[in-house]
Amino acid sequence: MRACALHDRRWVESGYLSAYLIKQGIADKSSVAIIFTVYGITVAIAAWLSARFPICGAAASDGCRLAIWAVFEIAFLVFA
Repeated sequence: MRACALHDRRWVESGYLSAYLIKQGIADKSSVAIIFTVYGITVAIAAWLSARFPICGAAASDGCRLAIWAVFEIAFLVFA
């Protein structure tokens, strides 16, 4: 039951953000689709890489993920 709630929440957020980006004139429908596709691929790569970091330890893993997140978050805020 909990997995369904998390899954539904993700769709609500993407539905809200896509409508917001289109309404504000930031992007059209195809650009929003590309943005969410790139986001999904990035999340998948991050999940795959997180399984490879236990060798380095939790601190290195968290630091690396924080740096990657910060780069993409800043890029989103600057360009969107």
